[in-house]
Amino acid sequence: MARNANRKPRDSGFGVEAEAQPSAAGPADVGTVTAAGREWAVGLLWQAVENTAKAVAEAKAMAQNSVEGDFYLVRPEGTHQYAVGWRAAGHKAGMPSLAAAVGEGRDNLIGVFPVVGGYYFVAIRDGAVLATCDRFLADKRDAMEAFNNIYGNAGGWNDAFAPEEFRFQETKEVALDSLIGKKTGPKLVDVRRAGATIRLVGILLIGAAIVGAGLAYWNHLKEQEYQAELERIRRQAMSVKLPGKQAEPPPPPPWAGQVVAADFIRSCVDEIGRYPFAVAGWKPTTVSCSPQGPVVQVQALMDREGQISSANWIGASLKKGDFQPAITRPSSDKAAAAWTGKPQQAMLPDLKTHPVSRVQSYLASQFEEALTRLDITAAQQTEFYISTKYTFRTQLDPREFLPILEKVPGMTMQKITYDYTQNNFTGSWIVEGSFHEAKPIPEGGVKAKPGARPAPNMQKRS
Repeated sequence: MARNANRKPRDSGFGVEAEAQPSAAGPADVGTVTAAGREWAVGLLWQAVENTAKAVAEAKAMAQNSVEGDFYLVRPEGTHQYAVGWRAAGHKAGMPSLAAAVGEGRDNLIGVFPVVGGYYFVAIRDGAVLATCDRFLADKRDAMEAFNNIYGNAGGWNDAFAPEEFRFQETKEVALDSLIGKKTGPKLVDVRRAGATIRLVGILLIGAAIVGAGLAYWNHLKEQEYQAELERIRRQAMSVKLPGKQAEPPPPPPWAGQVVAADFIRSCVDEIGRYPFAVAGWKPTTVSCSPQGPVVQVQALMDREGQISSANWIGASLKKGDFQPAITRPSSDKAAAAWTGKPQQAMLPDLKTHPVSRVQSYLASQFEEALTRLDITAAQQTEFYISTKYTFRTQLDPREFLPILEKVPGMTMQKITYDYTQNNFTGSWIVEGSFHEAKPIPEGGVKAKPGARPAPNMQKRS
């Protein structure tokens, strides 16, 4: 797995050089599959909806402005996803999505199914179609690899389907047609046709307005002078500055004052490296790092082994030289050692962030390349900011993922845990972080006061 985590990432939109292979943000080679007696769209670009009240507008904007798509669809309320399609892939207006149909009513499903000309691969996590996991694959080996990359590195699947000849454990073979219900689900909408419909409605409304205006013209003339006087009074009132609450700047962004994510990871791994993991009579369990202002707070937990273990042995084993952790006893059978790392560079509020939907697509594609499962939660929004949490588990040193993570400005870390008890005591890492987006300042609002930008670069690399 280590060699895969170091593979050169694909084009992310963050300045990463592209490899010569298909990207998620473009048409697939084959974009249609026949199942249950009809043609379905596959190979769509799936995105999370940021504002459910504007899901259609987001989908159209992505198709028209970001990826030069020709079609879009929005999944029903509750899934908060939309997708973009392309004519070059064979997609057509009115064509339903196969992934949406298979995922209807299913939260965690992964499957690879024989279809005409090859195989169809799909993965649904928490009801959402995973990025790059809605694909047609002509080659059997490619289909097995695509399935294993996700299935072999993630658990918790309610349904796992694969042909028996693939010999994947705890999977069963079913016909793709049996997973498709009577309802086809959302269908692709032509971006141009949607625009033409809006223009037609606009023309009809304008025509109706002209007729109505002609009928009301005489009354308008009578009231024109009266309305002009009202407008004069309104403008005069607006120019008067009344005492009261003035516009206030937005609250500090969630990344302000937090350690740069890449520096947090480096500091955490360095500090955990100082911990000996060998205390007579005590068994190490986990060591975790969490942010505490500009420093990394580290806590190591351990359980008593045997009846003659002494708490005094902990300090004698751990406190050496400049390493002087604070020892506490949550209970008679448990102990904890805590210490802090060196101060790190903190992020300033005036940091330019990327849209969370773009970051989510980037991370999903890069972690798939690294053969590592990435769990992303639904975005949380306030008036000024959007934040999304992510988690991944790995047996690799977390610093192996820095080439991916450090390209996201404003990323913050919530916790990094080294679980010594997992994987036959060779250890397993759990990394938890968030990425954020600053919304445009509302009209009349005040921007936060910028700070002095550190040199040479806020997102520095060592």
